[in-house]
Amino acid sequence: DKLVTGVQTCALPILTFLWVNEITGSRRWLSEHPDEKPGVKYMFSMDMTGEDITKTGGVFLVERWPDPGAVWQRAWDPHTEWGASRIDPKTLKGDLLNDLHLAICERVAKKSEAAAKRPWDVRSNPYEGGSDHTQFGSAGVPSVLDWHFTDRFYHTNRDTAEKTSPDEMRNVGVAVAASAWLMASADAQMGAAVTELVTKVGNARV
Repeated sequence: DKLVTGVQTCALPILTFLWVNEITGSRRWLSEHPDEKPGVKYMFSMDMTGEDITKTGGVFLVERWPDPGAVWQRAWDPHTEWGASRIDPKTLKGDLLNDLHLAICERVAKKSEAAAKRPWDVRSNPYEGGSDHTQFGSAGVPSVLDWHFTDRFYHTNRDTAEKTSPDEMRNVGVAVAASAWLMASADAQMGAAVTELVTKVGNARV
């Protein structure tokens, strides 16, 4: 449920899929692949994806890499697992990952709604950490978390298979695969288009 994308020293881009224990598995991969780690450009973590939101209540979220456009004050929430923390401005370097991936998710949502007459609810939340994207982010790799939250059955014995949705999982999988492949294989023309997109949404946010 983790996808690492990067350009290695060979001519072709490489996409690496990891099915590992949460957090510890990513730490182990990073420690056991020191020669590959410098070539990893981006990482997508898929955690708690594919839920039937009519049963769980958890909407699809893209948890943003902590760049300057992804940090904002949140209202106090006594139920969250993660507490607020101070942000070191030096860590906010900015990256195209957030806006590009969110744009692709929104495009998949439009196609999904047109094809199935069923909207895909796509939202984003600021960086909180607490999953595999934190491990790769700490290693200097821009990373996002795709997940569903708040799920009323999260970490309980009622978190069972019938609460999943093939349509939801397909949308997540298509969006992540499209984002990863584009970022691993984009040419100069596509790079210019991505620059235009990121600039446009950044200016709108400001």
